[in-house]
Amino acid sequence: PPISKAVAARDWAAFEQTFIDASRMAAVVLIPAAGLLVAIPDPIVRTLFQHGEFSAQAATLTAHCLVSMVPFMLAVAGINIIKKPYFALERRDVLLGVGALGLLLTVSLGWLLALELELGVEGLALALSGSTGVQFLAYVLILHRTIGARVGMVRLLNPLGRMAIAAVPAAATAWAICLLGDFEAGSGMRNIVVLLCACGAAVPIYLGAAWTLGVRRELRAVLNKIRRR
Repeated sequence: PPISKAVAARDWAAFEQTFIDASRMAAVVLIPAAGLLVAIPDPIVRTLFQHGEFSAQAATLTAHCLVSMVPFMLAVAGINIIKKPYFALERRDVLLGVGALGLLLTVSLGWLLALELELGVEGLALALSGSTGVQFLAYVLILHRTIGARVGMVRLLNPLGRMAIAAVPAAATAWAICLLGDFEAGSGMRNIVVLLCACGAAVPIYLGAAWTLGVRRELRAVLNKIRRR
């Protein structure tokens, strides 16, 4: 609502600040999650899915796709925020145009990566990540060039960079703990315990590192939301 209100009033300074605040709130959760998905995709997939007809080969392929989909996850979060002004301004032409561009890119890149380069389903995941990233950039550029709104991408570099740095020791710790598991064997009580310990250890490490690096306002806001729920 604050984004829509600022856009309706053509208060671009308020919009920029609100966009930055919303992006930082989303990133403080999504960046460490992305770090874990990149660091321990095999343990996550094998523990959750490798049993019954879900083979070790299927688990490995799924883990690779999961890593390839991390940029997609981050881009979708950005798109969900950056699309708000277009709804407020009733610029459905932009929404349809960028959506059509994304569809065209997904099909084209999917054909190239999955079929021509023979990457299979992993190529489709990479195509989806690439096309979604381009859609996000398109929304930002159109908003700036045709509407005159700034979204503060430069101002986001510092806080998002600090969150990414804080996620490194957390992800590294989770990876090291997962060495204690036997994840090639698939789902099992030992692997469940190891994975829970890995993720459980990563959370306070990330919180401590982010707090030390000055990512405090976002952490307070997230913790307050958790307490209220």
